[in-house]
Amino acid sequence: MRPQDEQLLATARDWFDRDDQVEHYRAEAAHGPTPLESRVLNRFPAPPADVLDVGCGAGRIAVPLARQGYRVTGTDVSRRMLDEARAWATAAGTRVSLVQVSGTEMPFTAASFDAILSCKQYGYLPGADLRKNYLTRLWELLRPGGILALTSHVVSSEAEARAALDGDAEHRAAAARFDALEPLDTFSAGAGFVHWFTRDQLLDEIAVLAEPEVLESDGLQLGFVLRR
Repeated sequence: MRPQDEQLLATARDWFDRDDQVEHYRAEAAHGPTPLESRVLNRFPAPPADVLDVGCGAGRIAVPLARQGYRVTGTDVSRRMLDEARAWATAAGTRVSLVQVSGTEMPFTAASFDAILSCKQYGYLPGADLRKNYLTRLWELLRPGGILALTSHVVSSEAEARAALDGDAEHRAAAARFDALEPLDTFSAGAGFVHWFTRDQLLDEIAVLAEPEVLESDGLQLGFVLRR
């Protein structure tokens, strides 16, 4: 991990601890999975399989999965998001095991899960090497035949995305604090770090594990399903 990666991870954690973000994800949790996410979840083994939801937020997907009979573990960097997920699970009359992590930490033994889900979480990890190591760790946590599923927003082109960032004064001010950012590293509202991908860039990173099934929504929302 590069020295600045801890700082970048901290900006993402602080972003999700903000009052406005907690309120947003609390309200969103009641809507459950999107149509694209539902298509991804249909690739999961039947309950009562063991599922890990990384970056589970306020429990938008973890809680519905638990209600279907899955044994669900959710992780997140934000204590406040986990508090929301715990409250949502209690209100829904179900149970989700919730664990706060420090970004890439995965405090589980190998071959613990039948399916792992990362919904719009992967881009919050800084640096291609760190993301590669993280994917490898998730892969190790799967049992043979297990499913790793990721969803992400992508940008239509790197040139257009760079032009948008060049015109964003808040992003430029936040980026100036760091020495070695990757192209398309961004800062939401000049605060929380997130890395943007084009479709091909994201596919290249994920395909080092296995050839994924690619599910598309509007062309800018993608789902990837990999079988171990």
